[in-house]
Parts: sequence; C-alpha cells; structure tokens
Amino acid sequence: MKRKIDNAIERHKISYSEIFKEKLEVHKQILKGIIELKSKIQQYQYSGNQDLAKEIFLDVNRFISHYQMNRPFIRTKILEGLKALTEELQKCFEDFYKHNYLTTKEGIDPQIIVETLNKYFEAGNKFKKDEPFGQIEDLIISEMRADLKIKD
Repeated sequence: MKRKIDNAIERHKISYSEIFKEKLEVHKQILKGIIELKSKIQQYQYSGNQDLAKEIFLDVNRFISHYQMNRPFIRTKILEGLKALTEELQKCFEDFYKHNYLTTKEGIDPQIIVETLNKYFEAGNKFKKDEPFGQIEDLIISEMRADLKIKD
C-alpha cells in the first residue's frame, strides 16, 4: 500500500514539475515576444520599411495566437493585459504606418498631415515612456518570480 501511495506521489510530482516548467516557458516566450514586437515597431517608426511592416503584421498575429493557445498557463489578469497590449501595439503601428505612408504622397490636406503627425508623436512617446507596455511586462515578471519564490 505504501509503495502504491509513494508511486502516486512521485507521478504527481513529475507531472506538476513538467506543468510548472511549461508555465514558466510560456511566460518567458510571451515576455520575449513583447520585447521583440516593441523593438520591431520602434524600428519601423523611423525606417518606414514596407518589408518590416509585413513582418510586424505577421509577428503580431503569431504573438496573439501564441498567448491564446497557452491560456491555461496564464492568469486572467495577464490575459487581459496581453489583449490590451496587443491592441495598443497595433494602434501605434497603425499611426506609424499612416504617417510613413502619407509622407510619400503629394497633395494631402495639411490638416490630415498635422493630425497624422500628432498621432505619430503620441505613439512614439508611448514607447519612450514604455507605457502601457511596461505594466504587462512587470506583471508577467512578478508572476514568474512568485512561481520561482523569488522575493523582490
């Protein structure tokens, strides 16, 4: 009987250990994805490179798919933050894209140019201040530290 219980406990430890590792890996990959997306979008802000724009579009979709697929390993609060983050990243990218596109066109209404330029700078300031992007990164890091029992 004792042997049976010990085996069951050992199997439980092994399966929990694997789930724990997977959860940490999911959080690590999400954090990496956020950092890479932010970096690419900032690069696009200044370069306006259309190949990079296509790459960013695909990367955002992959990122969303990745965190959606791994929902069981992610707390609801983090999932909500990831959704808000991707919406914000997409909005910033759109503002950069519109600005970069309009700078190549002639005959555009000056008011539209000014509005687009203002949105371009607003989006750029979000990256400089790392808001709201830093909040979700901090939340993910806190979750990982709690799992690892690392105190700040």
